[in-house]
Amino acid sequence: MRQRHVEESGAVAWLQHPHVPQAMPLPNLIGLPPFRDGDARGVAPALGEHSEAILREHGYSEEEIAALYTSPR
Repeated sequence: MRQRHVEESGAVAWLQHPHVPQAMPLPNLIGLPPFRDGDARGVAPALGEHSEAILREHGYSEEEIAALYTSPR
């Protein structure tokens, strides 16, 4: 993937991800802006990063969310 025609076409973006020591390839999608380091579109969320917001969107109360975090698995 590190070939001249791939680099010049912009087909692949090499992005830095948290907790990954080297840049990772991510194919750019035709018709969309290219992926860039630091953009939310170019980084997968960490495990549990958006859990509380998603639970709130689905109608869970703060008490119910807190109970989920304290209940045994």
